[in-house]
Amino acid sequence: MNLFSGLTDILRALEDYYRYEACYICNNHPIKIDYTEDEILYWPFCAECFAILPWRLTVNSVLRFIETDDNFEFSSLVCLYYRGIVRTLIRKYKFYQERNLSKLWGFIAALTCAGYRKALSSGNIAPVSSDMLHIDAVSFLPLHPARKLERSYDQAELLAIACAEYLQIPCLSTLKRQRETQRQSSLQSRSERYNNIKSAFVADDSVLIKGKNILLLDDVLSTGSSLSAGVKALYDAGAYGVLALALASNLSARELHFVGKIGNKI
Repeated sequence: MNLFSGLTDILRALEDYYRYEACYICNNHPIKIDYTEDEILYWPFCAECFAILPWRLTVNSVLRFIETDDNFEFSSLVCLYYRGIVRTLIRKYKFYQERNLSKLWGFIAALTCAGYRKALSSGNIAPVSSDMLHIDAVSFLPLHPARKLERSYDQAELLAIACAEYLQIPCLSTLKRQRETQRQSSLQSRSERYNNIKSAFVADDSVLIKGKNILLLDDVLSTGSSLSAGVKALYDAGAYGVLALALASNLSARELHFVGKIGNKI
């Protein structure tokens, strides 16, 4: 090691500690930073918190939920268990004005999506009809305008914007709610949730959607009713393909299917 490279390593270590933001989970350690020949990747959490997140299976695996109903196959990738620190942080993000957490959730969504595409391209997973390597844009399930006014922001939109920035593709507002619905979390049965959200979403602008492959995001997958309704609305508007992704779910291992090993870099 020459003097210059040694000095560079020291400066990088100082930069990591003093210049960059603190971990979005523990708010204590500096965020994790990876240096490669081509880029610098800023993780929104420290290495310690990344390791203790309740990933479904392992940190290097992806799970998905698959449902076939009325000749419509709906599939959603799932990142984490909805419990412990994940449940706490998602609730803070949705209900307690912690908007900055969108960077954390956007990163996790992008990381999972990128790993899934890597596994798909290498032939490590058995594909389903919704699988696609190329994604044109990221989108989201929007709040009803009245709910957005009450909350002052749409957490799903901020999540999609952050994810799109990490994936370096556009974020599009493709859907709108044509009627106000009850909170899905207030309903217990699968049929109640399905009927509550059925036909709630319609295309906001079919020109934006037609012929595109869209990554559709949601925060928590309980029965899949909300994401399924959004996916159907996008296909009805002419989307070529729709890949759904949920940050977290407590569905049992029997209801989720192992997809494949992923790497830990986008």
